[in-house]
Amino acid sequence: MLFRSPRMSDEDDHKIHDEMVQDGSDTFYENGYVGIDIDKGVAFEDGLPSPDALEAIRACASYTELSQSNRAFHIICRGELPFGGRNNGKGWEIYRTKRYFVLTGNVLLYDAIADAQAKGIPIIGFDSGVPGAPEGAILANCATNNYNAGALAGEMIYAAIKDRIAAAEGTVRIGVSAQDAVSESVTQRGLGFIDKIGELAAADGYTVKLEGNEKYVNDAKVESVDDGKIVIETLVPSQVTAELSAIDCQNLLNKSDIIALYGSNQHSAEAMVTANENLQKLGTGEGQVIGAGFDSGAVIKAAVADGTFLGAITQAPFAMGEALVDTMVKAANGEEVSDIDTGCQWYTAENMNDDDIAINLYD
Repeated sequence: MLFRSPRMSDEDDHKIHDEMVQDGSDTFYENGYVGIDIDKGVAFEDGLPSPDALEAIRACASYTELSQSNRAFHIICRGELPFGGRNNGKGWEIYRTKRYFVLTGNVLLYDAIADAQAKGIPIIGFDSGVPGAPEGAILANCATNNYNAGALAGEMIYAAIKDRIAAAEGTVRIGVSAQDAVSESVTQRGLGFIDKIGELAAADGYTVKLEGNEKYVNDAKVESVDDGKIVIETLVPSQVTAELSAIDCQNLLNKSDIIALYGSNQHSAEAMVTANENLQKLGTGEGQVIGAGFDSGAVIKAAVADGTFLGAITQAPFAMGEALVDTMVKAANGEEVSDIDTGCQWYTAENMNDDDIAINLYD
């Protein structure tokens, strides 16, 4: 769940974000844009936005995000300044030219949180939670543990390719298609998968080399060595589009040593299916690339059912909803509450019609 400014539509937020991104995440403020940086030390007081910061956010009513430090704000507006930019030396900066910001995509609005807290209303998150919320503002979150869910996908993939790894004379490659390197849910699903593959590989005496996106290479717990037997390559598109993600998957599928490919959310898993339409390399037969997805949807379900995918991970939305209501009632009654992992399931062509699985699959 992302919070945005109340007078901005989702389309406006996304348009401003997309128009301003150049070369990945470096942003150059020109052509009618103004960037405001409310630095750490003045942006927050006691874990909440400072009164001055909140006043600026509300007054601008424009694209607002949490910085990389999680202790500062970026506000991006359409407008003009009679000067190029200024820094008051006290943690406030405003520019229209000759400056770059690094966008995080953690779009937020604290009005709703601040108002709820002022009225003594407990806040409970679910699914993706409330990214960037002040520490202590969200009493509990009811959601799938995305790291563990990614690890389950890794466990299932490894079991299917273990014999191929042992039989290979050279390196083998496992591809990861990730929508982005910003979203906590997406990155945790990717890192859980990578770390589980690394853990199982090490247990079997294999070394691993990590390649691709720096976020996944640097944050993984896997020890990466240059001459690793197993190469895990993670690709993230420069922009989140179906076309670019499909190209990433095509590039991975065309690697001569690839034996498995994992898409860490619905977007990436569907990109795998698109990439495979012409290549026809995914499948569970001899010499085919083992594929696995995350989430449901008609495209992914069909890929699992016809054997294009070995299987996929689904969250448990019914369990999530039940846990959410139960936690909200407890919080409203003043009882202590804590985060709840609502679990996940691995579904295949063999079990996807079982009652306990089918209830969690959507089209």
